[in-house]
Amino acid sequence: MNARMLATRRGREYARILPGERLLLETDLPPESDPAFSLDAWEADLKTALRELEAVRGETLETVVRENSERCLL
Repeated sequence: MNARMLATRRGREYARILPGERLLLETDLPPESDPAFSLDAWEADLKTALRELEAVRGETLETVVRENSERCLL
């Protein structure tokens, strides 16, 4: 999920119905090879998406999303 997806009715509905263990965050930021790329902007974008996702679902999700992300890296 990202902030752009959560700006649409369909995206918010997906966010509501997906099981918690399937939730991940993503960004639409450019790759690091882009000179305008900023890790601060990337982090801010992820935090915004997380807060919006939490608002849609009405629950705190930081730990769940972190654990899901870590599981993907194993």
